[in-house]
Amino acid sequence: MKTAQQQKGALMVDAVIGIMLVGLLLIGIFWIYQPTENSRQELEHAHQSLKTFLKINGRLPCPDTDLDGVENRDSDNSCTEHYGTLPWITLGLHENTVKMRGSYFLYQVHKRAKTSDNIGNLCDPAALFAPVSASYTLPALSDTYQLHDEYGFACTKQTNGGTWSAATSDPRSSGSAHMHLATPPVGTDNAGLAGKLEIKRSDGTVLSDVAVYAIVAFGNTPSLWNIINGEIEINDDTCDNRPHSDQQENCDLDKTFIIDASEDKLRFLTPHEAKYILLISGQIR
Repeated sequence: MKTAQQQKGALMVDAVIGIMLVGLLLIGIFWIYQPTENSRQELEHAHQSLKTFLKINGRLPCPDTDLDGVENRDSDNSCTEHYGTLPWITLGLHENTVKMRGSYFLYQVHKRAKTSDNIGNLCDPAALFAPVSASYTLPALSDTYQLHDEYGFACTKQTNGGTWSAATSDPRSSGSAHMHLATPPVGTDNAGLAGKLEIKRSDGTVLSDVAVYAIVAFGNTPSLWNIINGEIEINDDTCDNRPHSDQQENCDLDKTFIIDASEDKLRFLTPHEAKYILLISGQIR
């Protein structure tokens, strides 16, 4: 039979073991939660940095396609590619703030930002990526582009609301943003929206079908990028082997993203939000 002192000692040992187990459990929870919380904060900071860049510069940056921290553009001012990483130097960020568990955030933009004729065209949302200093472009003005004394410029032929006439000049002012209030989408006018991004929930609910960029912090996928001939590419095998189909959707580089994919974090911007930022900052005039 154990003495009272032995029983007391055994209880103390049990208590110490219990405290240690609880401590280990808390450490495990913290280890899982902390990177997730950090990535959420860093992703939000990157999202806000993009909107600040838009407010100051009247445009959005192109993706970084070679991991030098700077946006990549071709000689005609178009984006070199419609996907890559966040250009942290261009945005004034530190490289460590655009990664999650060693994997760089994906920054995917409107696909037509790769074409100079589209990024300078006020009737295409890709105009959001044109430098203010770049030349304006617009297809030959005709009755497709309409002008109204009260309502202003429209990108598609109008039949209601009074007298519309064929537009004969570009409504943008020199030095202003290439995107204009008339840039689709406007009301039910979705002209020129090929190349848009679609943001959904995992249950299929569409949150936006006109997004101009998406940023994704990949959860639990440390080696998603390959560097081939100085350019970065998504590792298709790693993407295809992610444990959930919604996670695979977020790295397959098509137009669709799942905002509540397991462990992934995502932010996006719509043309309406972009116009509001440009309007209050005086970039649209």
